[in-house]
Amino acid sequence: MTHSHLPTIYGTTNRPSGSADNQRITESERDLLQADTPGYGHRSALKVALNLVNATLGAGIIGVAYAILSCGVVLGTIVALIVACMTYVSLYMMILVGKQNHFYQVAQLAQFAIGKHGYNLYNFFVFIQLLGVTTTYFILIGDSIPVLFQQYFPSIPLLGNRIFVIMVISWLFIFPLHLSRSIGTLANWSIVSVLLLPLILLTIIIRCPSYASQHESPITIVGPDILGSLGIMAFAFGCAQYLSKVAFSNFLSLQDQSSKSWSKTTTISTMLCLLLALGFGYIGYFTFGVDVQANMFLNFSPTDPIINIGRLALAISLILTIPTAFYPAREALQMMLGFDSRQHRTSNTQHMIITVLLFAVMVSLGITVRSLGKVYGIVGGVTATMLNYMMPGLAYLRAFAGRRWTKAENEESSQALLSAEGDDEHSPSLLLEVMAAGLLIVGAFVMVVSIYGAIRT
Repeated sequence: MTHSHLPTIYGTTNRPSGSADNQRITESERDLLQADTPGYGHRSALKVALNLVNATLGAGIIGVAYAILSCGVVLGTIVALIVACMTYVSLYMMILVGKQNHFYQVAQLAQFAIGKHGYNLYNFFVFIQLLGVTTTYFILIGDSIPVLFQQYFPSIPLLGNRIFVIMVISWLFIFPLHLSRSIGTLANWSIVSVLLLPLILLTIIIRCPSYASQHESPITIVGPDILGSLGIMAFAFGCAQYLSKVAFSNFLSLQDQSSKSWSKTTTISTMLCLLLALGFGYIGYFTFGVDVQANMFLNFSPTDPIINIGRLALAISLILTIPTAFYPAREALQMMLGFDSRQHRTSNTQHMIITVLLFAVMVSLGITVRSLGKVYGIVGGVTATMLNYMMPGLAYLRAFAGRRWTKAENEESSQALLSAEGDDEHSPSLLLEVMAAGLLIVGAFVMVVSIYGAIRT
């Protein structure tokens, strides 16, 4: 499928979304083009930042308190700051590399970094990783909504059945959000999801004092399971790491697609993620202390009416967040099947078949798997580190490190970039090169210790 039915003037990144030419296309055409073509975004930096927050945190935020218990209060805070900084640098580098080399899909970034095998390996890791991500979402939905139904509709036992509830909610309310091709269409839903996070936090803040006296919450420097906590923290900030997959999609939905605008967007999203994650983590730990669970809501009484408001808000937030994991998973599967490339775009029939089958698999896993903490650690430590940190770092070094010593080539590349995209040129930065190397080293370390932690338990 091609865009031959569209005017040939469309598709240049120096054509602002508000131009007369851009306004001629229909919403469906914009949706299709915005999936992989620069120049068709029409959303503000704040909206895209909230979309990133929705993708970055998700279910992982519930496990931060448990990560602080495992890592220690002091060390856990330091780790959270480091992971947040790594997330920002990784997001920024991915777009710089994409703009420099004129590709806007993360699988192409992987192919650029380490060749064809990297392309296939990256898609495989992303696909497996996102199965884990959606599994955690469905686990949390299964832990939340049936509890509410049992409490307020005790005369209907079927509503307390975890499998029945997940099936109904999945196909009636979540599945319709997966039919579009561009993740940009989720921006407004992401705003709702992100706005629910303060409500969830508020219910916890109100009720935590009533539970705090029942538990010990020592201020520890180092916790009992540092290795296990690293993967959980990585999961919390990269949502087990389809973050790398949604970076390009969110960038392409941005109206101002300059490097400066993207830096502003990722700064906003990273700061919000850090504040929300640590807020959840501190409140959960200093309330339940050494007894805090991976799903903090399980520490509260199922009959607590205020907490049940938080449970409902969490469930709604997760319902709206699942699509942000599904979109990149579907893209990865299409890439592996050869359905989506520069030469062949997925047809509408292929798109629908893949969407239905993949969603069915994800719902099935969400029903059968129940160990939330184990999923957090393995998915975050093994797949998130490679996808979100190591691969972007390697790609940045491949794209820019050599240019520092080849001035003539650098000038030629700069002229080609400016003429092709009319955008700002990124000059090689020693600081970013050091940071890219840091992403590789830290990512590899966390991956190794996370695998070791999973094996030993």
